[in-house]
Amino acid sequence: MSIRINTLKATKDLMLDKFSGKYNASPTKVSPFGITFNQHINVRQLNEFKKGYFEIQDEASQLIPLLLDIKPGEKILDFCAGTGGKALGISSLTFNTADIYIHDINENRIQKAINRSKKTGAKFKKLKEGQYRFFDKVLVDAPCSGIGSMRRDADLPMRLDNNKLEKYTDLQKSIFNKALSYVKPGGLIAYVTCSFLEQENEKQVSNFLDNNHRLELVKAVDILDKDISDKLSLLDFFRTSPACYGMDALFGAVFRVS
Repeated sequence: MSIRINTLKATKDLMLDKFSGKYNASPTKVSPFGITFNQHINVRQLNEFKKGYFEIQDEASQLIPLLLDIKPGEKILDFCAGTGGKALGISSLTFNTADIYIHDINENRIQKAINRSKKTGAKFKKLKEGQYRFFDKVLVDAPCSGIGSMRRDADLPMRLDNNKLEKYTDLQKSIFNKALSYVKPGGLIAYVTCSFLEQENEKQVSNFLDNNHRLELVKAVDILDKDISDKLSLLDFFRTSPACYGMDALFGAVFRVS
């Protein structure tokens, strides 16, 4: 299990010193924010978790906010925020110096995200319809098959069929196009899935580029630190897999909007 240290309240070195004396814990291999427990621990019962010092998050997911290349003072929109995992990471990464908004069609998820922010000290706001439409950076952590997490759910492939996959890809196109309307000229939009399927990843990228002349692909290797890019052997796209440091299989593509 991997955790992401909440730098609003603690440091990775401090938490590693604290945990390594009690548990088999080590720093994550790629993420600069994480610690991996190499034994089964109910981390939700730890006082440090209850106080918001860290969040449970796969190492691959910890890296996603870095794709946005966020600068202090920028306006950021997490368009498919869910319960706020990526938004919390963005807040921690920027030390609350970015103006962060979250959006999700499920109000219960939004409320959970807000509750989590209170515990962690993260600052973000719920996006209101028509409130603001020119963001510097927009994250689309799109609904997908989730097959990239099959190492933790071996039955996933058996529950996925062509009809479900087609529904996901149609939904991804719709969500991406809507999120795109929030990006200001010159801004970035990142499309992310927890999938290794070409239909949800490369083919979607080709579709986005073919159907919108405002988009230009930005190579992941040109955004992320060299150390991360080298360890993950990145070029055009962000990719992780269980074969590489035991992470979930995530895919990410970044576009600049003209």
